[in-house]
Amino acid sequence: MQTTPGYNDYGVQSIVSAPTDENVVYMVFGDGHCYRSDTKGDLWTKTTMHTYVEQNGTARFQGERLAVDPLNSDIVYYGSRHDGLLRTLNGGQSWML
Repeated sequence: MQTTPGYNDYGVQSIVSAPTDENVVYMVFGDGHCYRSDTKGDLWTKTTMHTYVEQNGTARFQGERLAVDPLNSDIVYYGSRHDGLLRTLNGGQSWML
């Protein structure tokens, strides 16, 4: 299901593109969900990841929290402040600690 994050969700925590596929972009939004786009950001699909985010918190300058594997755009890591390191091996269909 394609979706667009709402305007009341307080902005972006993190956004990265996949090194191996210029069409794939991942974004952790202020609603705590990770979204995936296969259309360079034109349309987004909410993945199953949900965590607490503080996109404007005091730790916002501590570096990027989202990374896509340089060889496989379906493998993504997210360093959560509260839930530890989350990863998906299937493009966001499921996430694990």
